[in-house]
This record gives sequence, C-alpha cells and structure tokens, in this order.
Amino acid sequence: MRWPRTWVRCCLIGLTGLLPASPAAGQVITVLHSFRGGTNDGQSPEGALFQSGSNLYAMTSGGGNFRDGTIFKVNTDGTGYGVLRSFQGGASDGRNPTGRWQSFRE
Repeated sequence: MRWPRTWVRCCLIGLTGLLPASPAAGQVITVLHSFRGGTNDGQSPEGALFQSGSNLYAMTSGGGNFRDGTIFKVNTDGTGYGVLRSFQGGASDGRNPTGRWQSFRE
C-alpha cells in the first residue's frame, strides 16, 4: 500500500521527506525522522514511502556508510528507524537511488 498522492517531497523541515500538500484543518503533522546524513543515517529523502504493515520504507539519495544513499525503514509511529542498505557505488552496486518503490508478488 502506498501513501496518498497528496504526499509530496519536502526536505525543508526534515520530515521523512514527505508532507501533505494541503493539510486539512486540524490535521496534526508529526516529524517521524530528521535526516542528518553520516554513516548511520540517510540524507536527501527521495520518492514515495512504501507501507507494509506498521513499517514505512523509502530511500535517500545520499548518506549511509559510503555516502551513496540508503534504503531505510521507520515505524508509522516514528520509532524503529534504521538503515537497511547503504549503497556503495562501483560496478557491483548502485548509488544515489531515486524513483519510486515497486511492489509485486511472485
């Protein structure tokens, strides 16, 4: 399940990179994670969030162990943030991921 289309990229406030385009009156917006870059964090969130159960997954185009981007997970309540993959570039790995998640079943 993907988040609604009204979610757009917004790095200025350091949210998980995403904010509703027009919050409804009285809607509460919660910062789930503020990206700082470095080895244990991503930088510059990209694309849309992908939700599976109570987990949200997405990617950053920078940060991580090799500063070439990450795939991360965070719980919908903001706890449990973690980098699942740090890209290192080179011939055997990607770098600086962008785009959107694709879901499929075999």
